[in-house]
Amino acid sequence: MEFQLDSKKKIIAVIIIVIIAAAVVLYLRESVFAFKASDYEDISRGMSQEEVTQVLGKRSKLLYEKVQDDGVVVTAYMWTNPDGSFVEARFENNKLKYKSERGLVSKNN
Repeated sequence: MEFQLDSKKKIIAVIIIVIIAAAVVLYLRESVFAFKASDYEDISRGMSQEEVTQVLGKRSKLLYEKVQDDGVVVTAYMWTNPDGSFVEARFENNKLKYKSERGLVSKNN
């Protein structure tokens, strides 16, 4: 009986450690990997969606994708930081045509 109790305590301790480790990883992922105003400035017209994703990170959301009458494929993506700041980007045939941001704070401000 004593062995079973010790085993249960060990299992509970391992579960608690795993939960704490997962919380730390999520926290670090959200805070360390947030993009900044300087990252926004690093993206420029003509870059591909993949290149923009390399700068801003993989946490993008496809807003829309459509094919225009002239055959141009238009897509728009949004990247959002944990603090609510975001970047939107519009691509035509996988080339950045328009970008906007809201809430990014520059060190110069």
